[in-house]
Amino acid sequence: MENWFDAIAWIEQDDRMRDFRQEDMTVEAMTHGMEAEVYKLSSRQQSAVLKLWNRHSRPDVGLQYQLLLMLHEQGLPVSRPLGWGRDPNGASALLTTYDGAELTKVNTATMTQLAHMLSSLHHMQAAPDLKLRLPANDDVNYFFPAIHEHPDLDRALRTVRMTTPVGHGHIIHGDFHIRNILEQDGKFTVIDWTNARLGEAGYDYAWSLLLTRIYISERLATSFRAAYLSAFPLPAEHLEGWEALACLRWVLLHRTGAVPADDRIRARARGIMSGNTHLTKYKLEL
Repeated sequence: MENWFDAIAWIEQDDRMRDFRQEDMTVEAMTHGMEAEVYKLSSRQQSAVLKLWNRHSRPDVGLQYQLLLMLHEQGLPVSRPLGWGRDPNGASALLTTYDGAELTKVNTATMTQLAHMLSSLHHMQAAPDLKLRLPANDDVNYFFPAIHEHPDLDRALRTVRMTTPVGHGHIIHGDFHIRNILEQDGKFTVIDWTNARLGEAGYDYAWSLLLTRIYISERLATSFRAAYLSAFPLPAEHLEGWEALACLRWVLLHRTGAVPADDRIRARARGIMSGNTHLTKYKLEL
């Protein structure tokens, strides 16, 4: 991380980038993901987060920068983008404001606020030029990679899709859950916009609801559901279909080791699927 500022070729940057100088900056490693390393950078004036994707991951970071800029300017609680560019190896880099630590404690008021944050995103309209750049390809191919390698899931997915619409009319986050929420001084911020695209608001909501049911509690999921649907009403006849799609995605990710699960979590997932009329006839192995 030495001389990181000079080493990165910044393609777009905010005026506040000038506050960072190597001689008075500290670097602290944060939680790393599979595709990127994350660091907290602190100068005398401010703190920021630097995300460095590995060379094998090729996200459109320029698009993320523009999306974050638009969402921030329209008042959505997202990190303010400060700059993006590439390091000497061609890996993408994104610098944003530091907005606190990962959310760890939730209650009914918290889940209600998170539901309103997600509904606000779905109500938002992208600027025409940004809308043209946001990906809007088939959500099934994007969120269910290599599902054909799992014939039981593939068969269930095809059946659910016959009666469940998946449109591209809204900006969606793609992975909205509490581990992608930061908290600082009582203020929440949504992070990790790698999966953002034009997609189906109903599915985006259903995925968030499912993760709340599995990893938090049914009681708080009920609060999330009520708050979201009050702010962003969805057709009741399609809710269970979108929830079935979310379940199928979770099972697929579970089989590839991409989501945490122990016996208790798997039991919750089985219980949710057994109560979904779209999935009751399938004996899906976890």
